[in-house]
Amino acid sequence: KVCDSDLGCFRIHEPFVPRLPTLPKKIDVKFKLHTRDNPDEPQHLSIWNIDSIRDSYFNSSRPTKFVVHGFLDDTNVDWIEDMKNAILFRDDVNMFLVDWSSSSQTLDYTQAAADIRVVGAKLARFIIFLRFLTRADEKDMHIIGHSLGSHVAGYAGERLNGRLGRITGLDPAYPFFEDKPPEVRLDTTDAIFVDVIHTDADANHKLGFGMDQAIGHLDFYPNGGQEQPGCGNDLFDYMADHGVIAGGTNYVVCNHQRAIWLFIESVNSDCTWKSYPCGSWKDFKDGKCLTCGSTGCFKMGYDADKNDLPTGARVDQRLFLTTSDRDPYCRKFLDTYL
Repeated sequence: KVCDSDLGCFRIHEPFVPRLPTLPKKIDVKFKLHTRDNPDEPQHLSIWNIDSIRDSYFNSSRPTKFVVHGFLDDTNVDWIEDMKNAILFRDDVNMFLVDWSSSSQTLDYTQAAADIRVVGAKLARFIIFLRFLTRADEKDMHIIGHSLGSHVAGYAGERLNGRLGRITGLDPAYPFFEDKPPEVRLDTTDAIFVDVIHTDADANHKLGFGMDQAIGHLDFYPNGGQEQPGCGNDLFDYMADHGVIAGGTNYVVCNHQRAIWLFIESVNSDCTWKSYPCGSWKDFKDGKCLTCGSTGCFKMGYDADKNDLPTGARVDQRLFLTTSDRDPYCRKFLDTYL
């Protein structure tokens, strides 16, 4: 086990990743605040550093968003910047970019997957500190995580006893998390509302890097949740066009990151992003689920929390919709494309 006086102990045992996390003091997690007052240059806030909070633009009367990147990324990647700008353009919020690149930027995925237990604990501790110092309310907080970042959000939410207002999982990472108990992965007990967008799922676990398992109150599967239009359907075609390494990377990243780009587009889009509950993608493509039925249809993306869903209720069916193969992705007239 590895222990920290503030965060407690982390043990290696089933059903968690079969690797001890790195010592917590060696995992550097940065919290970079952007607001409409400082949209470009972040303010660096620290756990237990009172002055870093009081001297910042953080305002507890505003909603607070946290964006958590995934494996191999940091907060300097293009999609983080695009998401930050899109949300600040629409809403006056406290926007934290959570940088855990000290652990994510490694070729050792297993170690990164183990370390996110500590990253999530540090994020939860930071939120507790904000609440203590500013009276910020967890129900006004929303964590948006991609890949491993989705499970970081889950670990943070678990430590906060599900008081977070919302967690959005953007193609949550599959290896070590699919079909695991709720304490290992993002699940519906981690926040008042959990919505998930699946774009790189593979039920056979051969190529997809994202989870196929439905784990939220609402689980959206655009284009079936697997191969996304414009990403190519054959790994070997990518390798032939771009080389083995670059081709393989582009293939995985395209599908895995499509959830990000769909979510970003939804922030300032007038499109409905209407999704339909259905038993399978095949049934949906065959036109068997083009009415909303008794459960209703649901809006995917930034406004998913505005769907007419009772608090704590979970839709048992997968939610399907189709998108275009490029920006703008949203299709306003579904029947034209089926």
